[in-house]
Amino acid sequence: MKKVATLRSRLVLALVLLAVSLAAFALWRGRYPLQALAVHVLYAGDEIAPVELKRLLDSGAPVTLLDVREPWEWDLAHLPGARLTPITRLEDYIGRLNPDDHIVLYCKQGVRSMRALQRLRAAGFRNLRSLAGGIDRWRAEIDPALPAY
Repeated sequence: MKKVATLRSRLVLALVLLAVSLAAFALWRGRYPLQALAVHVLYAGDEIAPVELKRLLDSGAPVTLLDVREPWEWDLAHLPGARLTPITRLEDYIGRLNPDDHIVLYCKQGVRSMRALQRLRAAGFRNLRSLAGGIDRWRAEIDPALPAY
């Protein structure tokens, strides 16, 4: 019995070390800034991967796509079909949104969209997702023609 517990402890430790090593490598390579990486780890269940969102959009399923960045960021690049809803004015837009809609939020790297998701959830919205990695990851995986900023 003690050997099984020891093996289990070692396995858990090895998995934790692997996760930390992968996160450190991703940071070192510049793939994720620290804050975006923390959001991704903590709220992964509320995120949608770019490839999954592309499939959803291509299927024609009804999706409300909200860009929570600022207008100057929107002017540089945005996803087709998205609505500009800056997080700084989110409360002004809540009344215009349907709480029953499937809503996907995005920002530059996924941090602000996750904050907006939490605020909408607190307001009674339930069918919410945040684009993992934001428009930066969308550009890297789906549409390299979008300008970087």
